[in-house]
Amino acid sequence: MSSTSEPVLGVKRKTLHSEIGDTSESPVFKMAPSAMPDPNERTSNGTNGAAHPHSNGTEDECYKILPQYHSQATKLRVACVGAGASGLCVAYKMERMLEAGSWELTLFEKNSHFGGTWYENTYPGVACDIPSHLYTFSWDPNPKWSHYFAYGPEIQAYFENFGERHGSRKYMKLNSKVVEAIWDEAAGTYTITLEDTVTGERWNDWCHVLINGSGILNNWKWPDIEGIHDFKGKLMHSAK
Repeated sequence: MSSTSEPVLGVKRKTLHSEIGDTSESPVFKMAPSAMPDPNERTSNGTNGAAHPHSNGTEDECYKILPQYHSQATKLRVACVGAGASGLCVAYKMERMLEAGSWELTLFEKNSHFGGTWYENTYPGVACDIPSHLYTFSWDPNPKWSHYFAYGPEIQAYFENFGERHGSRKYMKLNSKVVEAIWDEAAGTYTITLEDTVTGERWNDWCHVLINGSGILNNWKWPDIEGIHDFKGKLMHSAK
């Protein structure tokens, strides 16, 4: 074995400086910017490809590579249908479990106020059939319930107080009814159609994640009784 430090087989060892020329300064390598995209601009959530990545059809159907580096950060856009108990829970948890600045949230509420079921159902005697101390968020107990089975107005007051104390209002868009949401496989987003419940105007929005917090106790309907709408007197429904 040769004792010299020269490379064998006549291969000349190259250095970085010999490649870029004689310079007293080292080259500067810059990482691609990782700034979040414009939240108002619809972007892919870091997923390359199309709906049919293995298609042998036209060019539009074939697998495509997005013009971005691997694992590019994308602000997560979340929409929740409703600002009742579920919507309030989503807002509270996202603030505490996700990194600030990495997400945005909108609670679309069809009513002029939040609270969901307990805002809408106001008939005489409306109450909960679950013991009051169990009908709270586990992280926000209420020691001041006046009844073992709380009445509607007191439950609504609990949710209103929760929303005010934890700043949930800033995520709400009231009088905004979600009419439909369609999944766009290629873009990896939902297209949401909304309706202003005051003016009837419709518009579109979008999100990466759609949460259905609309509940099942506020979509009331008349019972299927023959001749019910021929009745000349006043009809009353307990949900209204």
